[in-house]
Amino acid sequence: MYFMKEEIVYAFIDSQNLNLGTSKDLYRGKKLIYKGWKLDFNKFRRYLTDKFKVRKAFLFIGYIKKIGSFINI
Repeated sequence: MYFMKEEIVYAFIDSQNLNLGTSKDLYRGKKLIYKGWKLDFNKFRRYLTDKFKVRKAFLFIGYIKKIGSFINI
């Protein structure tokens, strides 16, 4: 009997790009083409799990000497 190993999926997220990509309004000339919004991190984490089967997600916010360079969400 053969058993398949379960894949472990990790997500490495750049906080700056995530924040700028969702929160800013974008204009073409004076016309609003995209209305920014605030990200709900709990829903985002659930989305990563449901859609991509992410087991662990790491949010990179920059290096914090006391904590280290990754924050686990």
